[in-house]
Amino acid sequence: PLLMQVHATVPNAFLAIAGSGPLAAELQSQIDAAGLHDEVGLLGYVKPTEPLLWRADAVVLLSNAEGLPQVLIQAAAAGVPFVAYDVDGAREVVALGASGVVVPLGDVRAAADALVFLLANVPAGSRTVDMKSWDRDVIYSSYRRVVDEVVGHIVGEVRRAG
Repeated sequence: PLLMQVHATVPNAFLAIAGSGPLAAELQSQIDAAGLHDEVGLLGYVKPTEPLLWRADAVVLLSNAEGLPQVLIQAAAAGVPFVAYDVDGAREVVALGASGVVVPLGDVRAAADALVFLLANVPAGSRTVDMKSWDRDVIYSSYRRVVDEVVGHIVGEVRRAG
């Protein structure tokens, strides 16, 4: 339903669905039945995500629950606007300065309207963020540096007190 609503307003929209799950075959059947096989691509599990994010005009996350919506953080880091259901963490990512629209949980129409708005009003190709900072080795190195500093501080305090 989302793509059909968006496609009616933005006929050249293409939806690339990243991820996999038990409903993939059913989703493919719905895409085929709607005649949208040229407008939708089921990509399966995507790793690394950076090339996909760099090509995206927007990211859509319609999860019913999230702990920390990593894809929204990655979208924000890549400078890609997003539409997301109002799940844990989505409003916080926007509050931190990300370009995103949070819509009521389960409201596909609001998500479609927000996506149409973003596609019509946010210039594509204006990203200035370096996604290399999302590299696993870079993140691990930064994390390790912080842990070493904290542990070193604690050990130093214990030595001074002891």
